[in-house]
Order: sequence, then structure tokens, then C-alpha cells
Amino acid sequence: MLKNLLFMVRRASLVPRLRSGYLRGNPEQRRRTHHWIFCLILLMGCQSASTRQAQVQQYSFPELEAEWIRNGEPVEFEGELWFPADGMETLLDAEVYLAGEYKGVEIFIEKRDVRPLNRLYTKFGKNKFRFFEKKGNP
Repeated sequence: MLKNLLFMVRRASLVPRLRSGYLRGNPEQRRRTHHWIFCLILLMGCQSASTRQAQVQQYSFPELEAEWIRNGEPVEFEGELWFPADGMETLLDAEVYLAGEYKGVEIFIEKRDVRPLNRLYTKFGKNKFRFFEKKGNP
């Protein structure tokens, strides 16, 4: 790709032709050539960075939390009851994974958490997760 870009620039007479040795011509031409090459490399790097950002996992979230969560009703997960806490945590979508669904609401677990699980989460805003705990947990 870089070869094609350099060929196009050379064809546009922006870069002097190469002869035996380094670019012949005055230092100002060499400086302009270096600027063009630097700009091309910079543009190629910016393009690949925006592509990487598009690959980040993003989970959707409702505009308003489900009424049963706001009423303090528990989630039944793996045969146990988990109750919503008043607190919330800020987590990136890449830090959690989808473990299931309960009453139409997605249930998440932190990727770094191991069994026995300490918390479950539901998403209710960008990077905002309400956590659920078992009643016996302090």
C-alpha cells in the first residue's frame, strides 16, 4: 500500500525522481518530500486506529431500568436469589460478559470474577452497571 501511495505521489511530480543515489535537488525539495512521506504515514496510522475502536464490544441498555429492579425484586440466577443494591459501578463493556437473561433484562458477570460469584450486574447506562448481591453478603 505504501508503495502504491509513493508511486502516486511520484507520478504527481511532488517527489523528484530517484537517480543513482539519494534525491537529487536542493534541500528544500528533500524537506518537502519528507513532509509528504510523513503525512502519508500519519494518515495510514490514523485509519488503522479508528478501525480498532470499532471492534470494541458494546452492549445495549434500556432508557429506564426495569420496574422489578427498581422495586427491589431479586434475580434468580443458577438457583440462587440475588438482590439489587442501591449502588452502581462504572465498568467498560469489555470488562463484563453476558451470562444470561432474566425477565427480559441482560445479566452480566465481571470477566475477572471467579466462582463463587460475588456480584451480578445489569446495565442501565453507558458504562453504568447496577450490582446484585446475595442477601447474606455484607
